[in-house]
Amino acid sequence: MTEEDKAPGGLALAGLIGLFVLLALPALIWPIDPHLDERRYSIAAAHMMATGDYLVPISETGELRLTKPPLTYYHVVAGFVLFGQGLFGAKVAFLASAAAILGVTYALARALGAVRPAALLAVAMLAGHRVFFATAPQYIPDMPLVLGTSLAALGFVHVLRGTARPLHMYLAWLGLAWAVLAKGFLAPLMLLPYLALRPGAPSGPQLRWHEAVAALLALVLASGWFGLMAVLHPDTLMTQFFGDQVTDKVGKDALDVLAGLGKTTADLLLSALPGLLVVALARMAGGRRGADAPPIASRAAGFLLAWVVLNLVVFAFSTKLYERYTLPAAPALAALLALYASGLTRAALETGLRRAMRLLLPLLALAMLLGGIVALRHGAPGWGVAALAVALAGVPLLWRALGRTPLAAGLASVLLVFPGIALSRLPIDQALFLPSAGQIAAAWVQDLSDGQRAMVIARTAELVDQIGVQTGDILALGYAIDFDPARDADAALVVFTDPGFRSPIEAAGYMVAVVPVLNDLALRLDQIGATLALPDAQAVRDRYGTPLFLATRG
Repeated sequence: MTEEDKAPGGLALAGLIGLFVLLALPALIWPIDPHLDERRYSIAAAHMMATGDYLVPISETGELRLTKPPLTYYHVVAGFVLFGQGLFGAKVAFLASAAAILGVTYALARALGAVRPAALLAVAMLAGHRVFFATAPQYIPDMPLVLGTSLAALGFVHVLRGTARPLHMYLAWLGLAWAVLAKGFLAPLMLLPYLALRPGAPSGPQLRWHEAVAALLALVLASGWFGLMAVLHPDTLMTQFFGDQVTDKVGKDALDVLAGLGKTTADLLLSALPGLLVVALARMAGGRRGADAPPIASRAAGFLLAWVVLNLVVFAFSTKLYERYTLPAAPALAALLALYASGLTRAALETGLRRAMRLLLPLLALAMLLGGIVALRHGAPGWGVAALAVALAGVPLLWRALGRTPLAAGLASVLLVFPGIALSRLPIDQALFLPSAGQIAAAWVQDLSDGQRAMVIARTAELVDQIGVQTGDILALGYAIDFDPARDADAALVVFTDPGFRSPIEAAGYMVAVVPVLNDLALRLDQIGATLALPDAQAVRDRYGTPLFLATRG
């Protein structure tokens, strides 16, 4: 065992995961950075709980929704059962999945042959991955998908390295089934490089028997829901699921595919910039290890590299190039970088950490400084002082710690840079963006008397989700895409955001209050200056906000 392998692992891993969870907790408390698709899962989960039908998801309009398999809905249901139909309940299972992914990434790097400090770097790199951190608490399919593919990768790496036990066979194949039930057909693509590299990998007859059983079990689990839907709702499954997986997202010429490949590659690498910079600067510092360095070229490393490339290439053909589509490749990339970093000496790795973080930490300080100034200027002094303390005291302390304990401080810094920059907006949210439209409308809903009904009129149901997770009763809200006096005039409260609905609602005898709400504020330099020049938060909302209409009976 090398000195690097003797470095503490378990406690440091727990510390990194704990820090990640702590940084993500604000998203479980306040409605910050919502995703448009979250409504699909919270509303359907509420329907499942109300009807007892956990097989067929229902959309906000009461129609079947077979676009995605059921696992994401079950994550929301689990949180709702444990913690109620609130924001915390909607998000907690997804954050737990993200924390589990970090632990699996450490195990994946170690299984690949990485030494402990490098494996911890892989964890810090993924935890600090800009898109991973932003997506982790969102109740959409990405975290369940990535957890499944990461477990599968861990199992297959053990098989290809000849270190597999029966457990790893079940991890691999059931991980694939989990990923299929989360989002569909991406995960089985992992079998292409695995099956190509599997011949010749050492395994005895007992392991092969366990693999056959695991593969059969995974096939049954992954195909069961699809088979049932094919029997019960064949046309809907074909139109919605297969349309979402293939038809609606594919159709590009060669130049578009090349541009898409550049986009997916940039999305994956730029979001992991802190970790990449550490490894690059560590390599420049020299200090290669000798014969005890783990080999970089292996079946397992080739498998993970092929999985990364497959992700980038597959989504290059997509007509929708969202950054989060590259997330299934992120744990594999982190593990591969950990393997490469394991060929460097501990001193070189510490030098890379120190130099990289001293380049990036000033960006965190600058972001916190800006957030603190805006919060102080617009009525959130506590948040402003906290942000300034991070910028003027916390970051300098971390800078100094890089000189004394470069490994510990460096790993924490890799994790902190992008999440910290994202959290620098929290003081701004507290000063300008909160209460959100959902919180404001929820307060009006909760003021209604028993038996009075609230309606949301909107083209899509984001407000139903955003109000419902504040009131704790999503299905208590009526929803329609337009206002029908014959159907909706008995509602005591009608909430809408489209000014086009105002006249017919007023004609039905409602009095309409208008509350400006900030949904987004592009932080261009001219807008930053204009925002700081305005006298208070209400003036900012009046200038840049969009109207939230609340209609009540006079």
